[in-house]
Amino acid sequence: MTSLAYFCMENESVHHLFFGCVVAKQLWVYVSEVIGKDVGSSFESIGSLWLSNKRFLVANMFCSAALWGLWKLRNSLCFQGCRWKDVKILIQLVVSMLQNWRLLCPKENLLDFNQKLEKLRTIATRPHLLPGCPRYGKTGRAISTNMRSIGNTKLFQQTCEGTPCWLRGNGWEGG
Repeated sequence: MTSLAYFCMENESVHHLFFGCVVAKQLWVYVSEVIGKDVGSSFESIGSLWLSNKRFLVANMFCSAALWGLWKLRNSLCFQGCRWKDVKILIQLVVSMLQNWRLLCPKENLLDFNQKLEKLRTIATRPHLLPGCPRYGKTGRAISTNMRSIGNTKLFQQTCEGTPCWLRGNGWEGG
């Protein structure tokens, strides 16, 4: 029996949960923006930073919080009956964890950590674009993002430049 992912109703696997799901992809876009490294395509993209732990200490803390946030949110949906609302909730969860982890950050890295944490906190309050939208990034204008279900399929809609696009498991429609 195949289980379905709680965010998007696609087949769930470890890779899908942490890297393949549209929600995970969006989180990694934001984490990559904050830390200035392209991470989140696979465990290897994150693990390569762990090999140089001291050099990428702050980046590793943010990646660890993102992985842990995805796992905690998935388990809240699965076992506690929480409802999925928006990627902002996930980002706020990651920000909250990082605030608690701040005391683990060495003093010499604290300024960098705090700057990146503030940047992620700012991202949590701005309008979100889902990755891969045909008009993603063309205007920089605020858009709206909504989710609805049709049967067992969850669809994510965002409106860019006044035209709606729908994201299904296999790609964008419209636009």
